[in-house]
Amino acid sequence: MTPASTIPAAPAANQQGIAEEIPILDDPVTPEGYLSPEGLGSLEWTLIIAGIILLAGLISWWIVMRKKPATPPPTAAEKALAEVAELETYKPSLKECALKLSLILRRYISGNTADPALYETHQEFNLRADSLSALPETLQNYTRQLLDYMAALKYEANTPQDEAIAQQIINDTKKLIGDIDRASAPHDDVTNPQEPKRNHAR
Repeated sequence: MTPASTIPAAPAANQQGIAEEIPILDDPVTPEGYLSPEGLGSLEWTLIIAGIILLAGLISWWIVMRKKPATPPPTAAEKALAEVAELETYKPSLKECALKLSLILRRYISGNTADPALYETHQEFNLRADSLSALPETLQNYTRQLLDYMAALKYEANTPQDEAIAQQIINDTKKLIGDIDRASAPHDDVTNPQEPKRNHAR
């Protein structure tokens, strides 16, 4: 057996090389170490505040939109009255006014009472015994009279009173649409409408 004193020692160069290959660990870095010594700058704070304000605004808008009731669609009467108001602003000739008012009124009657007045000629409408039967009798008579008057105006010669007559039939049509709308509501009384005014000078 070889004596221990005869085992050669490891070369000093090899021991030094092994020591150099062992990595040296640095001290751990805390999160504060990544921040600048001065902390957040003015730009960073501005962006943070703007983001908070934007988020708060979006949340407020969402809450308001959830609580806001949906706007109901316009009723048939509101649509008809809007058409009459547009015609009144446009101020057409008396003949055109009478023609368009008759169409608006017939369309409203057809949609509100399921009466086929819009799809009939004036003569067919007058000859039909059950025309406007869904309306109170006073409104039936008034509606027939107003439609008759409009039909007659389409064939009349122009006169200086045309503008006043056009305004009168516009007013009569608006009132009639309102009366029909109220009559179609449950338990609603409608006063007897006056006969449409006629210009006897024509």
